[in-house]
Amino acid sequence: MTRPKVPDDKRIRTAQACESCKRRKQKCNGLKPCNTCTKRNLACEYLAERGDGHSTTPTATGGHGTIVVSGSSPAAKRRRSSPDNVVSPEEPGTKRPTSENTATFLTASRHASDMTEPRRILGLPTPIPPPQLPAQPDREPGLLEAQSRQSTGSGADEVAEVYTETRMLQDPTGRLLYLGDSATLSYLQFIRMIVESVDGPSQFTMDPSRHRLMESTSTLPPDTRTSLLLPDRKTAGVLMKSYLTNTSGLIEVFDRKAFAQQVDLCYEDPLAAEPTFLCLLYLVFAIGLVLATPVPGSEETVIIQKVQAGQMDRAEMFFRNAKCLCDPTSGFEDADFWSVQALLLMSVYMLARTKRNAAYAYHGMAVRSGFALGLHRQETMVIFPVSIRVVRRNVWRSLYVLDRFLAASLGRPTSISEEDCSAEALVTPERYLGQEKYLVDTNTDPESSGGLNAAVRSCQVIGLILKKVYAQRKISTRLAKDISEQCKGGPQKYHSGLHWRKAMDKTIAPAHGMAVLHVNLLYCHAVILLTRPFFLFLMNRMQQERLGIPRPVIRSGSKMEKFSEACVSASFHTVALVHMGYEGGYLPQRDPFVIHFLFAAALVVQSSEFGALHKRPGYADTYQKALMVMSYCAKTDPQAGRLVYIMTTFHNMIVARAPAGSSLHDPSSLPSTPHDAFSSQPLQPQQMQQQRSQSLSQPQPDLDRSGSANLTGGPSTSSPGIMPTVGAGQAFATPPIPPDAAQAVVSGSDAMGNVPLYPMMRFTE
Repeated sequence: MTRPKVPDDKRIRTAQACESCKRRKQKCNGLKPCNTCTKRNLACEYLAERGDGHSTTPTATGGHGTIVVSGSSPAAKRRRSSPDNVVSPEEPGTKRPTSENTATFLTASRHASDMTEPRRILGLPTPIPPPQLPAQPDREPGLLEAQSRQSTGSGADEVAEVYTETRMLQDPTGRLLYLGDSATLSYLQFIRMIVESVDGPSQFTMDPSRHRLMESTSTLPPDTRTSLLLPDRKTAGVLMKSYLTNTSGLIEVFDRKAFAQQVDLCYEDPLAAEPTFLCLLYLVFAIGLVLATPVPGSEETVIIQKVQAGQMDRAEMFFRNAKCLCDPTSGFEDADFWSVQALLLMSVYMLARTKRNAAYAYHGMAVRSGFALGLHRQETMVIFPVSIRVVRRNVWRSLYVLDRFLAASLGRPTSISEEDCSAEALVTPERYLGQEKYLVDTNTDPESSGGLNAAVRSCQVIGLILKKVYAQRKISTRLAKDISEQCKGGPQKYHSGLHWRKAMDKTIAPAHGMAVLHVNLLYCHAVILLTRPFFLFLMNRMQQERLGIPRPVIRSGSKMEKFSEACVSASFHTVALVHMGYEGGYLPQRDPFVIHFLFAAALVVQSSEFGALHKRPGYADTYQKALMVMSYCAKTDPQAGRLVYIMTTFHNMIVARAPAGSSLHDPSSLPSTPHDAFSSQPLQPQQMQQQRSQSLSQPQPDLDRSGSANLTGGPSTSSPGIMPTVGAGQAFATPPIPPDAAQAVVSGSDAMGNVPLYPMMRFTE
């Protein structure tokens, strides 16, 4: 319905509209807050132009005490971070690079960036908030009283803009691939910028591979002939068990009992087996072989070593056999349910082989096929028998879990929108049969079934975080508290056997242990994604205060500090959990989920130690645990070897800043890295300049700068941290926990390296 036309003589002109009304193209009366923002309960912000071209952001709007890091709107930030804006269009004679001079353009662009980025970080002016506007005489007194009560009753609602460091990285084929704000590599680059602004160039900040994306390539020659021979029955059983064990709690593609019966029939009469079933079976073999970690000295170890012997990559051969038999991508236009299962398994296999972009592509095809088959709608289930309903529901839930994981780890849009799905599309299929009958009829472990339920719930929270935080590029403590309310109880709410303490039991069954690890790590990662923007905000704020830049004061013990502390606590908890699986002997060496969760948590732990934001006495022990597990994974996973290098160079920066008497200077506390290319000695100035020159001479893209990160660095001082924090060791060691949050807090210290654990906290003031 259109608005009535207002006569020209009655039109009211305002000098400036607020940013919210500008974005929404709404009428604005110019007041603060304006009528539109008051009615819609929106933050009303006005950006006043300054002489240096930067705008100022008010610290409080309508009594909400808004704190914004950057002085530009999200739209402006996106324009600055776009690769199209690397070369300014205002300069005369400037041309966009053509295909012939792309390498030259990228090299020149990166050279200019590496020379100016420290200056940008050091010299970028930080907007100083203007004084509060006086109250307008025509404002309603009731509204002012309500805002006054809100600002004094429960504390200001603190808002932090999400720092963005969108990246375009080059894969081994030369393609530029996009990584968004939620990706761990984007967070890593932002931390590199902070470290370089404080301590200058180093082996960590000048990593020659920082502009490349680790993607494995096939080791088989393209002319390798496929062999459709099945492995012997005992080997097949070991590979199937490995697949079920190492995907427990995250992926459920088959009715296990029916699938086992089909395997028996296949080995009794191989010629009668359906090609579609053989395709799925070979994919199970491929995933099981890649993830296989049998108990040392067992019969399974002998079988796996026999399969892996020789020069041929047997897992890749299994994968090619599956595509040769019945490639789901070639018949994509007439795909059936089996092809959705096959594409889902292909995506998991690609993740395990460090081919994240291929996994993202296969998963997208699986989701589109699932939409075509109606897997996302509850009303389509009634025409199928109960056994088929169960499998269809579990496949869709597995697609959903993988969708949220890929979207969060790559910073890309989700493929599944919950608004387009039925409300019951993600509900456990146990409702069709009852829990006991479901577990018996499908031969499913209760921990695996409960684990998938818990994983779906954590992924719903992750999807909410991606939509309301990273897509909007702003988060408030009120929003964070609302989202955290949905995480009460943890994974153990869905099954008592999923409590994280179960991972400490060294006699636990491997499938049960992996289910505990997967669901608890996914839960903790949701906490890290939610609270990491507050952590980065406070790190940047400490650096600004250290340089004497006037900024609005954040009172000690604020909600923002508590959420930042929760980020560090969840990271410590993640490292401890993974180490439990390593000590238990059931942790695989190539689990893509565990490696991603561990690296994301380790970076937060190291960042907190570097910035002295939330000092933890157990940092050295936690770092060694993380490096030990990552080195264990690096024996077979090249991506883990790359992450070992990053973690070790970052740790050397932390050691260099530590006081002289710190235990970090003890040589025994510096574990060696298995990465042959890494030297533990710091680079000399001549070596640093040589490395910078070599890095600039290579045609590697550096389109990963947004220009929106409002950092202000400075030269290094004798302080071990970015800025001395008042009572950091006491204020954040054991934050107060509300009594009503007991169910949402995981506590414990002795088994976790003397670190208090709060995977999710409810904060009230």
